[in-house]
Amino acid sequence: MLGVAILVLVLVVILIFQIATSTAILVLGLWILGDEWSGPFKVYGAKQTWMRCAWLCSTVSVLGAVSVVILMVPSLLFLSPLVIILSIVIWFVGIMYLFERTFWQAVILTLVCSVSSFLVEKSLGMLAAAF
Repeated sequence: MLGVAILVLVLVVILIFQIATSTAILVLGLWILGDEWSGPFKVYGAKQTWMRCAWLCSTVSVLGAVSVVILMVPSLLFLSPLVIILSIVIWFVGIMYLFERTFWQAVILTLVCSVSSFLVEKSLGMLAAAF
């Protein structure tokens, strides 16, 4: 029982770290790809933009964690692709609705965030392997 509690604690810590880093990466991507006059920082302000990014990243990260948990239960394996598709739809609709971006701007922002997240993940993995 203690092993399960430790596993859950580790997964929660990883989820919190993932939400924080993905929020920072999304904010950075919005800042880099935003134009001067109609970017989310000009329209909503910094605090509101950070909160919207945190909400979107939290929702998608929790759905990703649910997908991982579903993979551990053999009788629920058929739900995993549906959860992944749902998180992708929420991501694109969230970017397009929350930040008033077009579909192609959402695609570009997704690519920037995905590459950045991959690089951060690999860097942290190499740093952890060094210790």
